[in-house]
Amino acid sequence: MNIWVFTLGIYVVYSISLMIAVSLYSTALIKISNWIALLKNFLVILIFLILACVLIVPFTFLNFPQIGVEFEENQYFMIFFMVSYITSVLSSVILFTKKYLPILKMKGYYKSNKSNRSFKNKL
Repeated sequence: MNIWVFTLGIYVVYSISLMIAVSLYSTALIKISNWIALLKNFLVILIFLILACVLIVPFTFLNFPQIGVEFEENQYFMIFFMVSYITSVLSSVILFTKKYLPILKMKGYYKSNKSNRSFKNKL
């Protein structure tokens, strides 16, 4: 099978998996928003670390012999690999910002720029 098609298939699966991971991440944050602060903070960090691991999974594919060699020798493949990664992550970022970020802001996880500006003015 062509390495380019194989890589594209990896990123299609990765994109879907990342969207599921972002949905689970956001849902978990929403569910634990009313818990005790210490426990909630510990779980938020743990959940974020799991999501961070999911974000770097595609770079482990560079350890596959054929993909690693192609990545090092062919600049077009390297660009294709990185654009595929960015596209996969971007789709999940759009999902997160459109669907979950307003809810998480209401729950107090993410502060808006307006509150940061007023805090700076108080200093």
